[in-house]
Amino acid sequence: MGTSRVTNPDHASPDDRDDGLAQAALDALMAQICVLDHRGVIIAVNEAWVSFARQNGHPAPVAVCVGADYPAVCRRAAAEGDHFGEAAWHGIGAVLRGDSAEFSLEYPCHSADERRWFLMSATPLRRPAGGAVISHLDVSARRAAEAERDRLTDELREADRRKDEFLGMLGHELRNPLAAIGGALALMRRGADRADREWAEQLIGRQAGQLNRLVDDLLDVSRIATGKLELRQEVLEAGTLVGRALEVVRPLVEQRRQSLEVATEPGPMMMRGDPVRLEQVLVNLLTNAAKYTDEGGAIRLVSRREGEAVVIEVADSGIGIAPEMVPRIFDLYAQVDGHAARSQGGLGIGLALVRNLVELHGGSVAAWSEGVGRGSVFSVRLPAIEPPPGPLAWDASSQRPGATTRRVLLIDDNRDTAKTLGILLRGLGHEVEVAHDGRAGFEAARSSGPEVVLLDIGLPGMDGYQVAERLRREPGCAAAVLVALSGYGREEDRRRARDAGFDHYLVKPVELSELTELLGRSEPSRG
Repeated sequence: MGTSRVTNPDHASPDDRDDGLAQAALDALMAQICVLDHRGVIIAVNEAWVSFARQNGHPAPVAVCVGADYPAVCRRAAAEGDHFGEAAWHGIGAVLRGDSAEFSLEYPCHSADERRWFLMSATPLRRPAGGAVISHLDVSARRAAEAERDRLTDELREADRRKDEFLGMLGHELRNPLAAIGGALALMRRGADRADREWAEQLIGRQAGQLNRLVDDLLDVSRIATGKLELRQEVLEAGTLVGRALEVVRPLVEQRRQSLEVATEPGPMMMRGDPVRLEQVLVNLLTNAAKYTDEGGAIRLVSRREGEAVVIEVADSGIGIAPEMVPRIFDLYAQVDGHAARSQGGLGIGLALVRNLVELHGGSVAAWSEGVGRGSVFSVRLPAIEPPPGPLAWDASSQRPGATTRRVLLIDDNRDTAKTLGILLRGLGHEVEVAHDGRAGFEAARSSGPEVVLLDIGLPGMDGYQVAERLRREPGCAAAVLVALSGYGREEDRRRARDAGFDHYLVKPVELSELTELLGRSEPSRG
């Protein structure tokens, strides 16, 4: 039946017949509407109902249009196993009998090209003869929004759980080194013998280095997430890169009495990248291999050329990775389950950082494992280049610090830091003057004319940027090499320091080797 007229002489009484105005009102509604008499027979529908009937699988819409027994349609659906049809049959029957003031039901509807959701409502028709008004409203958009909301809520709950877990692990990772350092200091204060004192000093150095790497990794994750990590790329040789990483990790491997085999393909394997960041990648992989391999276990590092790529693999005989965990192993805050893994700590950021750093270099990283307890293999692939003529930029032999003595002015409001660094620099033969605020430091620079100024950024009163700007305007200080010391390592901080007149930017805690190398240059270059 192609029309939605109310009038049907066989089924409608004169009072029910279409007066034109009621039909126009029905057709104006977006919802699909039908009106039932007290028996459940349809006496009126709107245009939207007819279209809905066709989309709902009724090629002959007369089956659910004027004259049709609507509860019977629902009953037939119930007999075919449709529990939505059964609910509608009972609910509409209760409204028609006056047993219920309303009924509503959400149900799915399959059209030719999609699955949609509708809200069916039945309310009594307020007239002596009885009856009911049935409406069907498309709620697919709302259901989709609710599903998306539920998905996001689940993601937020998972992120919150991982955040709480991360904070718990962060506390663990911070307390462990601090506890070890505190214990070593207590040992030294008790008047330990020379051997114990040397051991305590080495322990403090290792644990301080671990804290420093932890903070660096956290900052790097933030920089990558915000797109603010800057790569300083140059031509590198894979063997040199591997050697630097092994120097960092070897003490941990030796402490755990593990074997470390290195197999490097003969000949140069060249690539272009940031030496510090790629060393960080290998140190992370090697450190994980050592941490998650039992004492006495085996670690193997292999580097080779494969076509247009340099491949570096780190394999171990450690705790392995469960198959379901392999696809997520590089996710931020991902943690390998199991007591052995938990006992080694870790924040779940190291491998995420590895993947991001490798991808920033145009490479890829992958992980394999035959399962829990069967070791793992991590493979890094980086674009290879042909060897350029001449020496490499990253050549340690060309950057060894000399024995030049410098006149150094150290300006830092942290008196412990300033005193410690001053003692170390004097021990290296430099002349060191110390000031603890910006104004005192500026006046000291004017009177002594230092060659190098080590200048903390976060000074009270006149901060490091202001001191640097004023020193650059002083005739006797304009040629001094200004070195910023800061706890912030963001690119905008470095850029601001350059704009203020600084020549170099060192992030605290400052590595003594880095500072020694800088001071040891015959002419500390600006830039």
